[in-house]
Amino acid sequence: YAKSFHPFRIPPELPTNLQPIAGALQLLAALHLRRNRRPVADTLADLFVATRAHVGFALRRAGEQVLANSLHVAELARQYELSGGISFRGFIDALQEAAAAGQAGEAPIVEEGSDGVRLMTVHKAKGLEFPVVILADMTAKLAPFEASRHVDVGRGVCALRIGGWSPVDLLRQQALEQAREREEGVRIAYVAATRARDLLVVPAVGDQPYDGGWLSPLDRAIYPPLDARRQTRTAVGCPSFKKDSVLTRPDNGVATSQTVAPGCHVMPADAPFEVVWWDPATLALGAEPPFGLRRQELISKDVPLEIIAEGEARYVAWRNARDEAVRRAAEKSVRVHTATEWVRSEMSADTQPTEADCPTEVIELPLIEGRPSGPRYGTLVHASLAAVPLDASDELVEQLVATHGRIVGATADEIASAAVVVRTVLRHPLLIEARAAETRGALFRETPVTVAYEGRLVEGTVDLAFETSNGFTVVDFKTDRAEGEYQAIYTRQVQVYADAIAQATGKQVRAVLLSV
Repeated sequence: YAKSFHPFRIPPELPTNLQPIAGALQLLAALHLRRNRRPVADTLADLFVATRAHVGFALRRAGEQVLANSLHVAELARQYELSGGISFRGFIDALQEAAAAGQAGEAPIVEEGSDGVRLMTVHKAKGLEFPVVILADMTAKLAPFEASRHVDVGRGVCALRIGGWSPVDLLRQQALEQAREREEGVRIAYVAATRARDLLVVPAVGDQPYDGGWLSPLDRAIYPPLDARRQTRTAVGCPSFKKDSVLTRPDNGVATSQTVAPGCHVMPADAPFEVVWWDPATLALGAEPPFGLRRQELISKDVPLEIIAEGEARYVAWRNARDEAVRRAAEKSVRVHTATEWVRSEMSADTQPTEADCPTEVIELPLIEGRPSGPRYGTLVHASLAAVPLDASDELVEQLVATHGRIVGATADEIASAAVVVRTVLRHPLLIEARAAETRGALFRETPVTVAYEGRLVEGTVDLAFETSNGFTVVDFKTDRAEGEYQAIYTRQVQVYADAIAQATGKQVRAVLLSV
């Protein structure tokens, strides 16, 4: 039937699955025969009515705009005829020319001055003003990575990138053209921000500015100084905010001292103004979007009630089955915790080994007065102890610690102190015993372990473990001198590591907490 797919050459006998296509071709043939004998708007109206296109458009996402555009085409057809147009082909050509020239804009779905939301580009918003403006897509680039054109009027040169290839004139002027692109991006951001009369909503990341986005020129206006980001006052007309302007972070991170706290910030400037950072936890996120349909009469049609009831029953059954499948899929079959999370939780107290079951030996190396401390220093010491050979010379220790110091951005004092700590640890009898185990192939460093407690998996990484004639020795390094609750947490953590190795090997395990 491929050669006969034509509105005026429909085969008399078609398979059942092709009957809808035959009906569509018959409709096109009838409209085609009368297209130049009646108004163009009438032809379009008959097409919409016969296909019930209004319903299909209205039920789409953002269907109001699609429906308004389709009705706008019919209005353009009436204007075309009033201006002297006489053929359907002429109207189609006029539409194509308007689209090619960029003159075909979106049909307005709300009247000017009425309540409603309008979506538009920054260029289309030039010269307009709105009570509230929301700037969208903060991840869009301020300027392209590579300029696409260079125009030199004096030389009469227009260099364009075509098919991914750039002429030499464009390559030589990349720096100039990219600077122009960035300046144009700043101007566009200014135009967008100045469209607001009463309220401007700017998306931003509370932890730090999003570098390179098209809204980055506004960062200086919305981000308070670092020393004032956690200092806020109550925002008038806003709900009660908490202390974090970020809803979720990778790896369940927490707010830092540089995170902007929700609330009202007064920006220090010649003409001070207020910026309200919102708490995303107060927003009703994840709401189901409504259908585009607003007028029920568009889909009113005489349908037997039993057919409607049958369709509704099928839909309800499908919806319930889908919800049940989603509910089952959302249930975690295995719950996984890190060892640090587990020992800090209330559940661990009744399930993991206690001090009586697995006693922990605490060894404290001499502490040098004035030694650096803090997370960065601890990271440096741990990374160095994890990588250093147990028989390393003092020179090799200093080189390795200096390398890791550059990685973490440590200071010279921190690097020097960490080198002393690593040398001291390597000379300890416990590490000498571990070095002897290494020669037998019985040493394990930075080894991941997993242990199960009542259907929950607890994962961690053992700093050092080695096998002896009496079983295993598990060593966990700590750079701080913890007391009280923190000391108990560190002790439980090394007990978890010991329990994991005991369950895996069936041997007796000695747990050691080495405070370095």
